[in-house]
Amino acid sequence: MEKSDFEILSDKILIVALKKFQEELGDANPDMDDYTQECVQSVGDMIGIEINIIDVDFLIELYTLNEKSGFSSPLKRPKVGLYKADVDIFETQYVRNTYRHEVYSYSKHNVISGLELSFQNSGSVYDGDNVETDVYDSETTEEKWDRESVRQIK
Repeated sequence: MEKSDFEILSDKILIVALKKFQEELGDANPDMDDYTQECVQSVGDMIGIEINIIDVDFLIELYTLNEKSGFSSPLKRPKVGLYKADVDIFETQYVRNTYRHEVYSYSKHNVISGLELSFQNSGSVYDGDNVETDVYDSETTEEKWDRESVRQIK
């Protein structure tokens, strides 16, 4: 389980870190964004912690839980949890799919012509088994995070 390096620090050190974080934030809200990450990085530099995203998350939550109490000891500490979230990726793809069909025939030479004729009348080339997919080019046009999909699993 991934945890923040801030968790092992005493309340005394965390209070100093929270006050530095508050000073760095100024009037900004502590959101998970580049500016807040820079503020947390400044706190990490001050106390010698190499900052990761989980550390930014921890400090934001610690700040939120203790801001009203003026960062007094004992601090309310957030608990780490495991979450899942979905992202929809919209993209244009150039794909080669290979579908394998099984067909009865009296001659190897008539198989392809027979399948083509069969698909003109009924059936579909997609009815076969997809045995290979080759995405040889794609362009992501949009990423859409589904905030409603976030669920805690541990």
